[in-house]
Amino acid sequence: FIFDTWLIAKNKLRLHSNRLDSIAEVVGIDDVQKTRLSAKIWNKARYGDRAALDYIKDHCEKDVAILERVHEKLLPVERPIYRSI
Repeated sequence: FIFDTWLIAKNKLRLHSNRLDSIAEVVGIDDVQKTRLSAKIWNKARYGDRAALDYIKDHCEKDVAILERVHEKLLPVERPIYRSI
């Protein structure tokens, strides 16, 4: 079973945007502190820039924390159904 918050938002919620911060806002998570990633940061990280790598790590940790909260809010919308074979 795949629980994809983007697909659930797209198919069930039909929002104007299926970005994580948009989904979070709609399900009532208003303290979202997402960071933006630019191509410049990715390129710096690609070449080993420590500050850029730290920024990306922080970005990913915040994303996962928000995703966990969104997942919990969307569970009632898309309950998994398990069937025995």
